[in-house]
Amino acid sequence: MYRFLLSRRWLGVWAALLVLVPAFIALGRWQLDRFDQRVTANRLIRANLAAAPVPVERLAPPGAVVPKAEVWRRVSAVGRYDEDRQRLVRNRISNGRTGFHVLVPLVTESGTAVLVDRGWIPPGETARDTPVPPPAPSGTVTLIGRLRASQHGSTGGSDMPAGQIAKIDIGRLSGELGLPLYGGYLELVQEQPAASPAPVPAEVPELSTGPHLAYAVQWFLFAIGAVIRVGYLARREALELRAAGEPERLTSPPRPPSPP
Repeated sequence: MYRFLLSRRWLGVWAALLVLVPAFIALGRWQLDRFDQRVTANRLIRANLAAAPVPVERLAPPGAVVPKAEVWRRVSAVGRYDEDRQRLVRNRISNGRTGFHVLVPLVTESGTAVLVDRGWIPPGETARDTPVPPPAPSGTVTLIGRLRASQHGSTGGSDMPAGQIAKIDIGRLSGELGLPLYGGYLELVQEQPAASPAPVPAEVPELSTGPHLAYAVQWFLFAIGAVIRVGYLARREALELRAAGEPERLTSPPRPPSPP
């Protein structure tokens, strides 16, 4: 029955099905893996944001790489802001607007500094302008911030306006600023004394799982749909052949020719 399914045309359909269905399933499993990664990462970020602050030197000593498990941990630091070595980080977004983040070294009593992202400020009139941010508090400051890892890459090309950078690469900035730096930088949460006015605080990450679960379901439905579609086409062709009076193509092999 259904011997037409062994025709050259239908063999091509089977070959395509054998390629597409496993591919759709593999893509669905990949999206499920991405979903699980996001769930795990969000759980870790929530726990780190809720954890009690610890001194910055405990988690990000000079020259160290911040472990992924410690990113977004709240840490504390005490020191004095060095605004003479301040930098503005380009292309940072707040509430849909592109501007700068204000990066200021906080020099601790040991002489080692931690880079503090004090928040967002709007751009100047042109892309080449370097806006003047609100001043940081003077004197000794006690602060709490979210620990972030160094951003690898160039801090800017030779045509970058003075005082602006593109990446917070701690290794490069340590040489550029002439300061020993802790291994991570901080996104400011609170400081005492507080500055007024102050930059807009950096935004916490969006802890959503994204579209990965929906995409996984979509790919699995594609796999099921492909099988159903081929089954439907096979059934429809069988009915058309039966209606055309060609049942032998459905149920039996071709008859040999009669002898003369």
